[in-house]
Amino acid sequence: MRSLAPRPWRRRFLRFFAVSILLATAGGLWLQRDPTARMLARHGELAGREEGPLIPVEGGIVDREVRLISTSGLEVELLVRRPQGVGDSRRPALLVLGGIRTGRTSAQLIADTHGTVVVGLSYPTHLSKIKSLADTFEARRAIVDTPAALMLGVDYVRSLPFVDPERVELLGVSLGAPFVCVAGALDERVSRVWSMYGGAAPMLLFDQGLKKNIGFAPLRRAAAWLIASISHGFTLAPEKWVPGIAPRTFMMVNADADEAIPRECVELLYRSAREPKELIWIEGGHLDKHDVTQVVRLVELVLSRMDWPGPGEGG
Repeated sequence: MRSLAPRPWRRRFLRFFAVSILLATAGGLWLQRDPTARMLARHGELAGREEGPLIPVEGGIVDREVRLISTSGLEVELLVRRPQGVGDSRRPALLVLGGIRTGRTSAQLIADTHGTVVVGLSYPTHLSKIKSLADTFEARRAIVDTPAALMLGVDYVRSLPFVDPERVELLGVSLGAPFVCVAGALDERVSRVWSMYGGAAPMLLFDQGLKKNIGFAPLRRAAAWLIASISHGFTLAPEKWVPGIAPRTFMMVNADADEAIPRECVELLYRSAREPKELIWIEGGHLDKHDVTQVVRLVELVLSRMDWPGPGEGG
């Protein structure tokens, strides 16, 4: 009679299979653990600031580079662009988070601030490409640190004597859009949050971005899931955080022919937000930062909602 006991190779296979399942489960849980405590800890408190000289720019504008240091050790680089003669007036402030290569220089794309204080933030990393496992861990750290960096920026901006601490707004453009949703939900001092060229469901967004390189749909979806897992795409998905922005206003600006952000992702993010909220559709595709006309039009849209200039100020 044939023995009913598992053969040695079967036992080895079953052990390997069981260990693989346990490792995969543990890895999945580790990748998707709640990062809230980590983000709040990394925010810490503003412990130091290094402010560069004021640099005059055309049109009565001045720039200043700033480096902020948190009690947690987190460091954030900013560029503050404002009118040269602010006097005693308290002005609204707009913190801008754009692309990783643009960083704090995103503020320099705004030639006329219309009296508003505009602050560009750099991502809290010098990593530009992922080439190794160490780079992957560095990218994960920077992703969690970015909402904390935004909150540290709010600390600094609210301390400026020419900024109205009750009118500090966040603007996230493209890559920056999900991060302002998270920071806006965590930081109740933010008066309004702008998501520009952003959307929900990071896995779908990654899937869209991979279509040019991976034509086989199942493989592409698997790759999108892996990227979303590694990059905190599920734990920091903006649709999970955006309800926490209410009762403050959430604004969305999206293009009706955006090839990078599927319409379903835009509509899901808008549905996830609570009132007050507004979705503004504009014509065209995804933002081209080199298209000056497009950038100016978008900036005008945001600044027109920020209730400045004040009495006696020029437009």
